[in-house]
Parts: sequence; C-alpha cells; structure tokens
Amino acid sequence: MSWKDTHREHKQATGLSWAEYHERWFVHRDELDDLHTQIERLTEQLEATQNTYQKMHREVFESRIMDEYDE
Repeated sequence: MSWKDTHREHKQATGLSWAEYHERWFVHRDELDDLHTQIERLTEQLEATQNTYQKMHREVFESRIMDEYDE
C-alpha cells in the first residue's frame, strides 16, 4: 500500500491535486528540525517574558503596599 492509497480519501475531500495535497499536508524531516528549533527559541522567549512579568507583578505589589503604608 502506497502513501497515496493511505491518504486518498482525505485528498479527495480536500479537492487538491496530489502535488498540492503533498505540499500542504506533508512535512519533510528537515522542516521538522527547523520547527523544533523555532519552538525551542519561542519557549525560551516565553519563559523570559513570564519571568519578567512575575518580577514586575511583585514590584507593583510591593509598591502598592509601600504606598498604603505611607498613608
């Protein structure tokens, strides 16, 4: 059984040619490696953003406490 036999029904439901279907629905190994690298970078950026947000949140909380204390 070829890959075409496996995906024939789905391909027909999309109305695409085999070339279009292959390009849209299949991902090549080298593209996966690039995507994994991008995901790792985005994860690092997200963690840094979360850490910055948490730090700023604490600083605002402390500032509010100090303002209430001064009053």
